[in-house]
Parts: sequence; structure tokens; C-alpha cells
Amino acid sequence: RSVGSLGGGNHFIEIDVEGDGMDEIVSNYSIRNIPVLAFIKNGKLLNKNVGLVDKVKITELINNNL
Repeated sequence: RSVGSLGGGNHFIEIDVEGDGMDEIVSNYSIRNIPVLAFIKNGKLLNKNVGLVDKVKITELINNNL
């Protein structure tokens, strides 16, 4: 489910990795731990951060991956 947008087609999506139908996403992007912040464009994983991060780090990650 989409939980927010930055405009320009960029969205934040929350995924329940144990939910029905999520096996393919978890497998395709090698998500083994949660929380994970993944940056995906056109189906390609650009960057992935695993673990809790503060607001400053999240902002930095977003700015570096847009």
C-alpha cells in the first residue's frame, strides 16, 4: 500500500513481507531483515538500507537516490 508520495512518480510503499503474494518481492530484492528502505526504479534495485535510521539519514538516503 502506498503511504506517501514525493511527486514525480516517487512513492513510499509499505509491504508486509509475511503477507500473501509478497514472496516474489521479498525474493527479487533479497529482503531478509526488516525494516528495510529500498529504492527501486523500473524494477531495478538502486539502493537498500537495512535497520532503523533517524530522520536525517532517511532524508539523506532519499536525496541521494531520487
